Amino acid sequence: MGNKAISDRFDQLLAEAESQQVFSQYKLSDEQMRSITQFLNTPVQPVTHNNIVMKFYEPPVNNITDWKDKCFKGKEGYEFQHFASVNAIEREGEEVFGEIIHGDLRKSTVIRLMRLAFNLLDASLNPLFGSIDSEILSTTIPIPTAAALDRILILRHADGVPHRITHTSVHHNNPKETQMVQRAIAYCYLAASYIRLYTKSVDNFATIAEQLRSRFSNFYGFPFPFINGYHPDRARIEAIKNHLERHNELLRNTIYAVLYAGATNPRGKNIKDFLYDNHISYTGLHAFSLFSQCIDLYRIPYGDLIDVLHSQRIEPQLESMAAIFNKLMPGEDEEYAAQMWKYARIFGKNFLSNLQTKKCKFFTMVLAYLVHVAAETRNQQNVLNIVQISDLGEMEKHCALRYAKRACELIADKMHGGKKGIV
Repeated sequence: MGNKAISDRFDQLLAEAESQQVFSQYKLSDEQMRSITQFLNTPVQPVTHNNIVMKFYEPPVNNITDWKDKCFKGKEGYEFQHFASVNAIEREGEEVFGEIIHGDLRKSTVIRLMRLAFNLLDASLNPLFGSIDSEILSTTIPIPTAAALDRILILRHADGVPHRITHTSVHHNNPKETQMVQRAIAYCYLAASYIRLYTKSVDNFATIAEQLRSRFSNFYGFPFPFINGYHPDRARIEAIKNHLERHNELLRNTIYAVLYAGATNPRGKNIKDFLYDNHISYTGLHAFSLFSQCIDLYRIPYGDLIDVLHSQRIEPQLESMAAIFNKLMPGEDEEYAAQMWKYARIFGKNFLSNLQTKKCKFFTMVLAYLVHVAAETRNQQNVLNIVQISDLGEMEKHCALRYAKRACELIADKMHGGKKGIV
């Protein structure tokens, strides 16, 4: 879309909003429109208790903007190693998934499930995770088995449900050794998908069984070896998720080390992206994703985009965005080479907390409008439907739309003198 087409689209959205075709539940009064216009056309004063006259105040938050790859250092965790043989993986997988699908679900079951994920393989049986870094986990302990702690059940076994996962080996002429290898690969593949539960809902995870099955052959070149019984019911998914999310410091430290081992091993990136990475990266940071899309869509350097968006109202968010691009993104500094900051929201709630969507709804909505207008001809998902900003007030939505239009005009002036089209 060219500059004029984008500008015309903004005008159309504004007209629809003002005629209640879009914001049908709320009509702005003349006084509110004047207030919005004044906000957009005059310098924004520092937010203090003396000048808050609109519902735009977002309280200050503790905000960490630095996250080196090994900021988790010298921690204690569970002892995770690569299994000595594929046969050992297959035996472990059958036992662990037997407990997950039907048996007594214990603390050790979840830990062993994560160890299976750590043993993820490619089609050539190359491990897709490196060894656990001893700088991150300087002390390791065995996974509990018969200890008293392990006797505490997360969920009791389900009566009447078949214990074994049904697999396809009875229908194939492959040698038994080949069948065993394929099952071992599939067990680790399934296990790695459970890492998603750090950010995905139970309902979301409950629906992915068919997707896991159908995508498997794309990665490995042979059919998924299980027919049914390989995905747990909702109650068991919820039990596993609850256990992962508990403040279990040993498991949390171990998972950080596992993710680092995956990030530093370049093999099988497409498999890891599908199974967990795309689902746990930049969690809760819609603003970062939208900002990055704006850079691509408007072909503007990040520093210039920060300039055209600048106001004191969103200055803290823009400072955090600048920290991402100036410090955290890939560069010459080896301390950020693994890009572990993309998982940091799982491990540190104050990391980039002022970019968390629910804490910067207005900023996120501005970026969403910029992306929506520039990308709407490219069959992209409607970014205006982000759940976390759906409850933004109608006046704020209208203000965000006008703010985005102004930013778009400034982009055209800054990048192209207002003449050259934006592709």
